Amino acid sequence: LYYLTVEEFVADQNNMDGRRVRVVGKLVPESFERVTGTTQAKFALTNGGKVLNGTYNGVLPDLFFNPHSDVVLEGAYREGGIFDAASIIVKCPSKYKALREEA
Repeated sequence: LYYLTVEEFVADQNNMDGRRVRVVGKLVPESFERVTGTTQAKFALTNGGKVLNGTYNGVLPDLFFNPHSDVVLEGAYREGGIFDAASIIVKCPSKYKALREEA
């Protein structure tokens, strides 16, 4: 399914009507916070310009904290400026880099 970048999502107020969408970005360093004794997490995503505050209740994928991973949230924006994620998918960073061609 198609997803929006954080910047695209925040730029269009129509996205904030409570419908279910997918948003992709990177975890903002030091934004992660776990509610003590629960699986409730608070965090922020960005794609360079805008920031989206989010919540998720559940076990997070291991690569969620990798600074090179893209995080895809599926859920809905709710009142109070929070994106309530129903599911999280982490796109693995590329392990391979193109080798420089040698003549």
